[in-house]
Amino acid sequence: MFYGTHFIMSPPAKSKLKRQGQLLSSVLSRTLSYKYRDLDTPYSGLGASDDPAELSTQLSAPGVLKVFGDSVCSGTHYKSVLATGTSSARELVREALERYALSPERAAQFVLCDVVGQASGGGHAWQAQGFRVFGDNEKPLLIQELWKPREGLSRRFELRKRSEVEELAAKDVDTMTAGINAQARRLQRSRAKGTPVPAAGGTRSPPPPRLRRTVSETSLSSASTRDPEEPGRDTMRCSLYESPHLLLLQGYSQQHDSLVYVLNRERHTVGQRTPSSKPSISLSAPDILPLHCTLRRRQPSGQGPAGAQLVLEPLPGAPVAVNFAEVGARPVVLRHGDLLSLGLYYLLLFKDPAQAQPLPAQALARLRTAPQSCRLCGALLRARGAPAPARPALPRPRPLQLEFEPDVEDTLLQRIMTLIEPDGDDHKLTPAFLLCLCIQHSATRLEPGSFGQLLLKIARLIRETVWEKTKELAEKQAHLPEPPSAASFSLAGLAPDLQHILFWMSNSVELLYFVQQRCPLYMQSLEEELDVTGSKESLFSCALTASEEAMAVLEEVVLYAFQQCVYYVSKALYVCLPALLECPPFQSERRESWSAGPPLPEELRRVVAVYQAALDLLRRLHVHPEVAAQVLAYLFFFSGTLLLNQLLDKGPSLSCFHWPRGVQACARLQQLLEWIRSAGFGEAGERFFRKLSCTLNLLATPSAQLIQVIKLSIKK
Repeated sequence: MFYGTHFIMSPPAKSKLKRQGQLLSSVLSRTLSYKYRDLDTPYSGLGASDDPAELSTQLSAPGVLKVFGDSVCSGTHYKSVLATGTSSARELVREALERYALSPERAAQFVLCDVVGQASGGGHAWQAQGFRVFGDNEKPLLIQELWKPREGLSRRFELRKRSEVEELAAKDVDTMTAGINAQARRLQRSRAKGTPVPAAGGTRSPPPPRLRRTVSETSLSSASTRDPEEPGRDTMRCSLYESPHLLLLQGYSQQHDSLVYVLNRERHTVGQRTPSSKPSISLSAPDILPLHCTLRRRQPSGQGPAGAQLVLEPLPGAPVAVNFAEVGARPVVLRHGDLLSLGLYYLLLFKDPAQAQPLPAQALARLRTAPQSCRLCGALLRARGAPAPARPALPRPRPLQLEFEPDVEDTLLQRIMTLIEPDGDDHKLTPAFLLCLCIQHSATRLEPGSFGQLLLKIARLIRETVWEKTKELAEKQAHLPEPPSAASFSLAGLAPDLQHILFWMSNSVELLYFVQQRCPLYMQSLEEELDVTGSKESLFSCALTASEEAMAVLEEVVLYAFQQCVYYVSKALYVCLPALLECPPFQSERRESWSAGPPLPEELRRVVAVYQAALDLLRRLHVHPEVAAQVLAYLFFFSGTLLLNQLLDKGPSLSCFHWPRGVQACARLQQLLEWIRSAGFGEAGERFFRKLSCTLNLLATPSAQLIQVIKLSIKK
């Protein structure tokens, strides 16, 4: 079926198992034990290219994270766990507990800590300078890459008890910033009230700074730089309760909108901020113009400063309404309690403390009847239970029908079979839909029993089409060199021909489901219509036989297309999989910028590319999700079996039988399972890669730990 040696799952001979066991024991006996390492020289085990500031990771053993657990298990230096860039702190805690022979169910009682300290030779123990607790969903390896300890300090990951960490946090009292924070809270309260408050130590705080041009009560700024548009004198330095202001009732963006817009200048511009326009009051709705309107202070003749008026001047084309009445382009004098509508989203209340303190009754009535609009589309919202506006009655949709005469039946079927191209933009299930309409018309409008022959004819046409496409694909594959290389052979070359087979498999599944659901109803209707005697009984029997044969043919087409699909995809995997156990787990070059996880090596990327291409092809052709899941499950089964057979056949000649390479092979398998889980097939991946995962975990276990397990089993 495939190129190269044929692998089977039969157990090897006893002599071969004995020889492999002796070689495995000799390999593991040469592995250094963690127990007898020199604990006083923390840098002695580092490679030439390892970073001495990182004690939990080594560039020479990527994918392996050392978790120190002195406070968890006395006398234990550290335990190694497998980790990737996407591994969360919670997952690493559970794995570390397993390595410390503790139950993973106790993970809530422990935390992973990022500890910075000093470690040196000469018998000096590790001296921690400080630590930070990782959150459950934080990525330790990602944080390690983004943040480095100060020069002269080292960092390591420690597993600590949550109770001890909480006890240390309770004892840690802030004595340096408590006074600063209290003073900041006093200043904030003083700015909100507009009155200075004495500061701690007997001194008085400076006068509160003027309010920003667009400011909220909840975010008062302490900046005291002078705005070029402000007057030179300090008469405008007044509190919120002394200046006219606009109160936001409905906005567009919670991130950019302010609650209060203070109007303490002679002129304010309102609009949307752009590179060429910087208005005083910036609004972010899409229907706000760069310069929407202006608010100008006007002093009537013969009146003092207390009689100043605020005039709203809209720009041409800007939607502006005062008290829900469009103002057009004419200027409007704003009065205390007016409602200002800007566009479809913004509704603001104008308040002038100099005119009156309580809102007028008219303003309160307008607030109760103020229409609310949707933040997304601007449509007016109605109250719950209110009658919806009357809409014109839409014509009821008629069920689709495909009517034809019996003499054009063959021509119509040929046209439907060639109507849609799999690589086109049309819907891929159009043939199945049209064929179902043909069957429905034949069963309800044409001669009794004719739908059975039509159904059989459709099934045979689909079977002939699939056979022709399969024959064409086989002829093309026969001209390829054997065996192909992993670099030249990919699923991309198979996709143009394989999509024709999957196209008809997808349509056959939908057509078969329709026939299984509707055919019994058609047969029941036919039985009621015919008087079951003589020739009519023969007509009913012929229709029943034809429909059953048609369903059998459609099932045959689905199974055959499924077999051809997994056959050709498995050929692509057969070329890529053997190199998976030999490639390095991560790329050797250093990444310049952070990413969610380490990049996949080329050999693993090819395997993932085959899975992804097959999944994309199944989804693009609208193959039923259950059938697509079966295809992927078979591919996972094939991959796990092939790799396990490779381990059993080649044995210690593979580099993964040596402990460091075994750890790397185990890390590669974890990367592959991560991708499978992200694609939504985690359960199938865990099931079909379980035997391979157990084998690689055994190869990734240090010999010292294996010897301890053997001793414990002998004692028992």
